[in-house]
Amino acid sequence: MIPIDQTTFGIPEGNCFSACVASLLHLPIAEVPNFCKAGFENPDRQGPDDWPRNFIRWLQARGFFPVFAKGTPPYEFYGDFFWIAGGTSPRGPHAVVMYGDRMVHDPHPSRVGIEEVEDWTILVPVDPGKVLDNAERATRRNYISPEQFTDFDPKSLER
Repeated sequence: MIPIDQTTFGIPEGNCFSACVASLLHLPIAEVPNFCKAGFENPDRQGPDDWPRNFIRWLQARGFFPVFAKGTPPYEFYGDFFWIAGGTSPRGPHAVVMYGDRMVHDPHPSRVGIEEVEDWTILVPVDPGKVLDNAERATRRNYISPEQFTDFDPKSLER
């Protein structure tokens, strides 16, 4: 996971979910569309603005498939892996990156997080072998291992 901050704010312009996806996939924020904006503009999920379907297609082209769920994950869910939690922040709907049961990255500059998990998304690799092939490349970048989260300061990545 490489922490990427959101670049647009508010509803429906905010791209916190896209920043979480970019963080998990090690992509610049500019390479991840703002899928949720289309969702707010078209809540019936009809036609070309069906954001979950568009997100699934975009993600599958990159070798992943999303698993979406509503509610709080069961206790057994909290394993040693990254996932995206959606919930309410002081500013409204928001998304953050979790590792197990800990928030490890809030893409909003306030870093306040969410009050509670209301929905969650896991990015599952379509071909797990490719994830292993990419592991070496990830270590050459600003990769943050889970052991570093307790002392992690997002400002350490600023140039």
